Amino acid sequence: MSVLCLVVKNSDVMNGYKPRVADLILAGAAFAVTALLSLQAATPDFRLENDVLSRKADRLPPGMRVEFAEASVGVSAEAFSVTERNGGALVSGANRRARLFGLGRLLREPGFRGVSSPEMPVRGVYFATHFGNWYDNAGEREIREYVEDLALWGCNQVRVWFDMHDFRGMDDPNAAPRVARLKAILRAASDCGLETSMLGLANEAFADSPAALRADWRGGQNGYVRELAGHYHVELCPSRPGGLERILAWRAQVLDAFADLRLSQYVIFPYDQGGCTCAGCAPWGTNGMMKIVPDFARLVREKMPGCRVELATWYFDHFGDLGEWKGLFARGADLARHVDGLLVDRLDRIASGTPGGLPASAMSEISMGGMLPWGCFGANPQPRRFAAEVKRGRGLLKGFRPYSEGIYEDLNKVILLQLAWDGGRS
Repeated sequence: MSVLCLVVKNSDVMNGYKPRVADLILAGAAFAVTALLSLQAATPDFRLENDVLSRKADRLPPGMRVEFAEASVGVSAEAFSVTERNGGALVSGANRRARLFGLGRLLREPGFRGVSSPEMPVRGVYFATHFGNWYDNAGEREIREYVEDLALWGCNQVRVWFDMHDFRGMDDPNAAPRVARLKAILRAASDCGLETSMLGLANEAFADSPAALRADWRGGQNGYVRELAGHYHVELCPSRPGGLERILAWRAQVLDAFADLRLSQYVIFPYDQGGCTCAGCAPWGTNGMMKIVPDFARLVREKMPGCRVELATWYFDHFGDLGEWKGLFARGADLARHVDGLLVDRLDRIASGTPGGLPASAMSEISMGGMLPWGCFGANPQPRRFAAEVKRGRGLLKGFRPYSEGIYEDLNKVILLQLAWDGGRS
């Protein structure tokens, strides 16, 4: 029930005040405006959903009407329902990404009616934005539509990397365009209601890092039988005096450049690029890097309140029998004090649990795996491989966040995203 109130002072009442018609009209107008503003504030905004629908309308039967509703569906905030409505379909979801997931299902199966919710809560894609690839060169509109298309297939997170070694500092004239491009990608994801994520190498550095503070990458020492792959030779060593301080100071500058975004997650990477093989840092994954992680994680949370911090295990024990995984398990409880989860590349290492009981998701290689020389094979769909990977990950993982170079592997993204939504699909 709506109530219209005209407020008068006690003194006016005592003096025999009687409301005039003009007073009632003014009060009624103010009430109407307030009610209209409240209604507008409470009305869900479906403009993006309708924009995506208009771009994809040719996938539906001619004249089919699609409407959207904001409503909780099932126990998952990402669940959606598609029901019959006025001879067309009503797509309902508690939030924008749930509705986009539902729209995607309807576009692929116009006759679908029912409820669907994801099996795995993590279904992301890492856009490897470097080396002049598609993500580095595509127009902003193309990027935005690509992110929307991924959402239609069930993607709920997009991650990028600001590759520091390309620049001589954040004041390098070439740094601003890269920051702007990464922000455009993350804003496109955020507009779709997806989570936004970044990664950074633990000992990452700018191109003009001081030679006296640089990390060692050579193999044949301190347990490393191979030199570090992909090392830029500008990374910093936290075991050298002043090294850790420089790492954190530069990391703070990078975080400041993105502080206006509400990132959901930040992932700290060990290798490729990154790492140090010196006696003070080896083995890197459980020694040198761990000198950085506590302060790195604290810095992220200070600069980006509410942001989750994860640790990647990429290339652990790859360069020798270093005991990095064993050491990570030994650090379990202490590790869980600093990070909120793990991004793993070896499912066999967590078959019996994770270090510190931390939740884990997998970083799958969908671009180059089994495709050497890379780029010479064209499209590289690998459904059997990823079906087996998801099967192994069920019960162990929160989900998958594949590494994507943005060329030839769109089918692999779709396969992984859909298997993470429903691992029982064939």
